[in-house]
Amino acid sequence: MIALVISKYKEIEFIQFISDIVINFSYERRRSFIDCFIKHNNNFEDFEKLRLEPSSWGCSGSWVPVYQKRVEYLESLLPLFNSVDFLQHKQYVEQKIQLIRENIEIEKKRDFMQD
Repeated sequence: MIALVISKYKEIEFIQFISDIVINFSYERRRSFIDCFIKHNNNFEDFEKLRLEPSSWGCSGSWVPVYQKRVEYLESLLPLFNSVDFLQHKQYVEQKIQLIRENIEIEKKRDFMQD
């Protein structure tokens, strides 16, 4: 998969297709995919088109652990963006993290009210 990213990093529609597949892999493999992509293509608009997370989630019980895992994954991406070239990328991911953290607080209140 990495070889495909390296050879076709400019073909953003193809990379989006690969991203849609990789999104179902482990966090580590997804992180490797993102790392490889941004090393070859630091264009923020292209990065923004990639799916960083699945589009649907499911759980039984509280959503808090699900949200916390999502935050952990997204936080694991932040060190990839420790360069001026990736300031927008980092801000974009940080915004996603903040939204999920807000959802965690809402869910904690909901859980408390249900107990």
